Amino acid sequence: MVDDILSEEILDLISGTYLVDTGKGDQTSTKSWYPRANSWDVGGLSVDFWTEECEKWFTKRRNLILSGEAQPLSGTEWRRALRMSRKSPILMTRMNNATLSYLHSPLAYSLTH
Repeated sequence: MVDDILSEEILDLISGTYLVDTGKGDQTSTKSWYPRANSWDVGGLSVDFWTEECEKWFTKRRNLILSGEAQPLSGTEWRRALRMSRKSPILMTRMNNATLSYLHSPLAYSLTH
């Protein structure tokens, strides 16, 4: 049996997540160099697989970080930055629903059995 689910801690490590002092007493804010999973999932680039556009975005972000031009962002800032189109999540839902409908159809069954 293979466990292909990453823990929240590992996902935060991958995205470069930090608790940052806000300067307001003992309050902290969660910021990350790359979007955390929950921000990525609702962004315009999240289509359930890595695309050429994802690679371009990642390369640009990495270059900004390495050049010192980027800062870690909060979840709200990431959601704003990744909002390509408000319709992206709707498109993903419709694509997933269409795929499931097809997979449960007699045609798909006949092709696989």
